[in-house]
Amino acid sequence: MKNAISKLMILVALLWAQFVLAQDIQDIYDSAKASLLDGNYITALTKISDAKAQIVMDPNLDPNGVFNTRLLPKLEATANSMANIGSALEALYNTAQTESIFPDLSPSLEAVNQYSQHAKTTSERLLAQRDSILSSFELDPEFRDALRNTPAFKQIEQFASAGIVEMLSEKFTDIVLVLTDSI
Repeated sequence: MKNAISKLMILVALLWAQFVLAQDIQDIYDSAKASLLDGNYITALTKISDAKAQIVMDPNLDPNGVFNTRLLPKLEATANSMANIGSALEALYNTAQTESIFPDLSPSLEAVNQYSQHAKTTSERLLAQRDSILSSFELDPEFRDALRNTPAFKQIEQFASAGIVEMLSEKFTDIVLVLTDSI
């Protein structure tokens, strides 16, 4: 009887250990998902890689294979899509900065109107290109919303509004200086 109780205690301890370790994989998965929801796909990819490595080292951590075959690959695919979107947004931002140059026009009311139209068109085009990049990848809505937290998305938002207005303001200042000097 004592021997049977000892064996039962060992079995319970082993099952409890597997449950605790499986919880660790669940915690890593939850943490990776939370990182994605914060827009931090790099951290999420690192955590996913850690979870996969732990499962490879000890398959008992994922006895049903749910994490390794279904949950982690789906989350990894989402993180990779977010990384690709982030790279595309960074490239768009860099391109927009180099291509958003206002032409030099002679100071006049017509130049003010042309500069204003150029600023509006540039901003609208940049936001349309950003939206096109976002829609070219399939993501669950919760992760699509998380992209708004990425640095590249924020840079584009800032440039499409304040950055272009700043460039426009410089042109208007030049026009005012020339017109003031001519009076």
